[in-house]
Amino acid sequence: KNLGLNPGGDKYLSWNDGVYFSSDSVFNGNAKIAELFYANSALNTNETYSETRSATVPNLTTGDYYVWMVTNASNSIAGELNRNNNRLLLRLPN
Repeated sequence: KNLGLNPGGDKYLSWNDGVYFSSDSVFNGNAKIAELFYANSALNTNETYSETRSATVPNLTTGDYYVWMVTNASNSIAGELNRNNNRLLLRLPN
């Protein structure tokens, strides 16, 4: 959901969504990227979009991991003022 501004110029027109795996419950530099997916669709304020994609699990040691979904993962939306709402955390057993 776009909680930011309406698209203007080249802002909010395309971005990357990322899937990450981490042993930490806090998103940080320890997260291993599984996939980046290019999104090419203008999103006005309060609009949403959904897609079904598959990601390949990166080479990880055995254990429990958190799966992070991160929108604008490459920080390509230069005008985005609030990036705190770009992450979703899922807990999966091994």
